[in-house]
Parts: sequence; C-alpha cells; structure tokens
Amino acid sequence: MGQTHLELCAEQLRRRCRTGRFPFSSTAEGLKLEGIIGQERATRAIEFGLDVPYPGYNIYALGPAGAGKGSIISYFLESKAATRPVPPDWGYVHNIDEPDCPNALRLPPGGGARLRSEVDELLAQAGEALNKVFGGDEYAERHKLLERELNQGRDERFGEMEQIVRGQGFEPVHTSSGLRAVPAKEGQPLTREQFDTLPQEERADFNQRRPPAEEVVDRALRRVRELEEGAASRFNGLDKQTAAATLCPLFEPLLTEYAAWPDVTRYLAGVQAHIAEHAGRFKPVVKADYEDGEHDRRRRSVDEADESSFDGYRLNVLVDNQGLTGAPVIEETNPTYANLLGRVEMRHELGAWVSNSRQIMAGALHRANGGYLILDARALLRQPLSWDALKQALSNGRIRMEDMAAQPGIFVQANLRPESIPLDVKVVLIGDANTYYLLYAYDDQFEKLFKVRADFAVDMGWTEENELRVAEFIHERCEEEKLPHFDISAVAKVIEYSARLCQDQRKLTTCFAQVGDIVREAAFWGQRAGHSLMMGDDVRRAVEERVYRSNQFQERVRAIRLVSKIEERVNRQGLAHEPGRQVRIEHAELAFELGLVHR
Repeated sequence: MGQTHLELCAEQLRRRCRTGRFPFSSTAEGLKLEGIIGQERATRAIEFGLDVPYPGYNIYALGPAGAGKGSIISYFLESKAATRPVPPDWGYVHNIDEPDCPNALRLPPGGGARLRSEVDELLAQAGEALNKVFGGDEYAERHKLLERELNQGRDERFGEMEQIVRGQGFEPVHTSSGLRAVPAKEGQPLTREQFDTLPQEERADFNQRRPPAEEVVDRALRRVRELEEGAASRFNGLDKQTAAATLCPLFEPLLTEYAAWPDVTRYLAGVQAHIAEHAGRFKPVVKADYEDGEHDRRRRSVDEADESSFDGYRLNVLVDNQGLTGAPVIEETNPTYANLLGRVEMRHELGAWVSNSRQIMAGALHRANGGYLILDARALLRQPLSWDALKQALSNGRIRMEDMAAQPGIFVQANLRPESIPLDVKVVLIGDANTYYLLYAYDDQFEKLFKVRADFAVDMGWTEENELRVAEFIHERCEEEKLPHFDISAVAKVIEYSARLCQDQRKLTTCFAQVGDIVREAAFWGQRAGHSLMMGDDVRRAVEERVYRSNQFQERVRAIRLVSKIEERVNRQGLAHEPGRQVRIEHAELAFELGLVHR
C-alpha cells in the first residue's frame, strides 16, 4: 500500500497561541517580571564568574545582538555590588623626594572629598598662623637678639683686624675686588697716584709688608664668614623651631582622626615636616631698624602672602566614592587608552608645558577599582593600545599610567610618572562569538584572563511558563515606557511573532530587543486607532507594517521569479501564438497557483 502525501498550506504549518490558558485578561493585571528570561546557562556562568574570588576569572559574555546581554549583566552586577563594601577612595599628592613621581594615597571610602576640604582648611590655618607668629613681637625679639650677636661678633673681628692692619701702616678699604689692605699715611689710605709718587725705598717697604697685612684681612674675612654661616644656621633653626611649634597643634587633630589610614598620616606628617623645614617661604616682612638704600630688605608682608606656596601640598582626589552604597559598577562606552587608564593633563606656562599631581585624571579602571567594569569587546579592540593596557593591568594587578610617548609611533608630551595603584576589579567583556574565537585563537593571555564564558542562547522552548514570561516582559515595557497595556489577544500575537523570529513552532526568541520593538510599534498603531487597550489586530498591523517597510527588495525578486515561471509555462504549453487574452488568463492562473498574488 503506497504512502499518501498531503500538501500543507502555510496556515497549517503555523502554530497558534491558545489564549484560554492565560490567568489574566490583560498585562495590567498583576504581572511582574522577575529574574532573567530564557538564559539559564548564561546566568549560571555570570553568577559563577562574579563569585569566584581568584584572579583571571573575568567574564566574556557572547551572543547575538538583542539577546539582552547588557541588561542581564547590569542586573547581576548591580545586585552583587549592593552586597559588597564601598572600596577606598584614591588620591595623588606631590612627591617631595621625587617631584616627577606623585605618590598614590589610599583614602577612606567616600571620604576623599572631605579629607581634601580638611587639608585645604588646614593649609589656610597654617598660613595664617605662620604669618602671625613670624610677624609677632616674640619672634622679632629673638630674631633681633641673634642679629645683635652676629653684628657684635662681626664688629669684634673687624675691629681686631683693623687694629692689626693699621699698626702695620695699612688701612682696610672696600674695593671692587673686596676688602683690601691699602698703604696709608697719617691714617689716610693712599691712592694709586699718591703711592706711585713715594720714594722707591718706601714703596718697596710697603710692598714687603703688604702680604702679612692682607693675610690678616683674609683671616678676618674667613672668621666673619664662619660667624655668618653659624648665624644663618641659628636663624634657620629659629624659623624651623617656631614653625614646628606653630604647626604641631594644627596637624594633631587630623593625624589622630586618620590614625587608621597610614597613607594619610604619612602624607600629613610629610607636609608638616616640609613646611617647617622650609619655613622661610612663609615668613612675612621682617624690617630692620635701618632702611638706607643699601640695606633695605624687601619681603612679603602679611597681606602679600602667596597662597600658591601651599598648592604643592594639596590633595588631588582621583576616585571619589562618595554617595556609593556598595561596590561601583562602571560601563565605559569609549575605552580609549586615556579613558581606560587615566591621563595627566598639561598646562602652558612661560613657553613650556608643565603639570603637577593635581592634574592627574582617573580612568575607568580607577573608578571601577574594587567593583566591576563593563566593556564592549569590539570597541575595546578598535582602540590603539587599550587591549594591551587592559591585559597588563589585569595581569599585574596594578594600574600604571604609562607615558604614551614611550609607545612606538606615538608622541605625547608628559613629564609625570604617577605611582601605580593596586587593582581589584572584575571585568565583563560583551561581544559576539566571532570576536571571542578570534581572541581565543590568537591571544595567549585571553584564556588566562577571561576564564568564564557566558554563552547567551538565541531561543527558548515554547512552553506555558515561557508564554507567561513573555507576557511579563510586555507588562514591564508598558510600565517603564508608559505604553498602553495589551489584552490577551495582543499578547498571543506577540508570542506568535516571537516564534516567527525563530522560524520554529517549538521555540520562542530570546532576542527581546526585537520583541520590545514590536510592542512599541503595536502601541503606536493602537493609539493611532484610538484604542486604550492594545488588541491582536494592533500587533498584526505592526508586524505587517514592519514587513512592508523592509521587503521591497524581496517583492522585486518575487516579481522577477513570477515572470520567469510564467514565460516558462507559456513556452511549454505552446501559448505563445495564442490570442493575448488567453495568455493573460494563463499568467493570472499561474500567479494564483504560485501563491504570489491573491484573488
């Protein structure tokens, strides 16, 4: 007995969604989307990657566009980040020992901005206190006492020298070459002309006695120089002692407050010691009792004190986690080298480009440190040096701002080498399968750094449970985007459209970006028709309009095929010489048979 073959039409091959089993009449009735739809394998991989505490377990999420990779990853990261502590802030300060290598500071979580304000206030108080103490009577008296001691010692040594030199027939005179012993008569130094008129014997006698006299002058000058150096040391010691005593009670409260943060206390103690060591920069005017033209000493007054003298001590807060309640989740959409690792800005001064620690700017790795960083794989690979910089940072566990001028073929003028910062971050790369396999095949480090693969499915089973999840998705879109809700007939049409995208009666698509588009377009056509609740016809029209907008090329191809088939049949049936009317009838009948036109 032979087999009977039944020809099925398109409608018989199409699966319909049965609305009778829906426990709701519209999406406005108590539906709520919870969790992830149809991505069990990918979600388990993401959960595993986020929970593993070992290095190298970063995540590569691959799948088709519109599969919801970004939204799913953001959902998991935000949930996970909320359970983790806020990471410490980070800052940079001027390195006193190596000015070209600013020091990195670990700061209290969310407290970097507050510490910066406290430091600025402390420096302002220090400037006022130093101006006050250096301009006070007590410091002036101690300074004058040292000056009197210096002047007295200088006068004694010069007096002894003058007495000896005059006893030898010379007079000490200031010349262009310094203090010299000049021949004298009756206490008056002789000029060159007067000396030349003396008898030869007398000139010879003066020349013979001149070296011992000049030795006396030189010895006196050396003793005065030693006396002045000792006095300068005592003046400097007075300034340091005065500044240290003034600064100590100002810095003590902050040192106590941040005793648990060694980077901060080391920084504050260094600032205190450096200001005291260079107290002369912050001294106001100290006027002498005399002000003739030669000895007038001009200095800054209290009102002229330059606040920029303290700029080198200020704190640059690189990462400010103020306002966070958990770990940071950062998505960098433009992962250039500078956006990823940070940059050092420059300014033009007096014909040169200069920079300092306060012009160091954070990158995405700095902001995500202690949390999570999301990057688009293809965007990352399109940026020069970014992929290698990310691998280096993850491999070394540190963020190092390299001078890009050191990279081959790139020139950027920079003069700072900031200290590297420890890195603790989970990186999630989002990309397609081709990019994944390309990196896996040609980059040896990729497998070591991205051990977790989260593979997003393109479809899911057409089950009652998944039908309900699609309805929940429609409810979510309507609520978030302020769209009118859908009745059960409209929900059914959306589910059927989801299966149509899969081209399988047993599957529904997981590319919810396309499902979301048809929901929005159905809402548009339904509102235009005056419907307050979207119906099946609104979804049907949205699908038809979408097809019509994009199928012009397909219609042209079908028309070409139609003409070709009609000509083939006409030639085969010998109708070429029939009357034109009969040929047109045959053409029309063939078109109906092929399903290319409708009656």
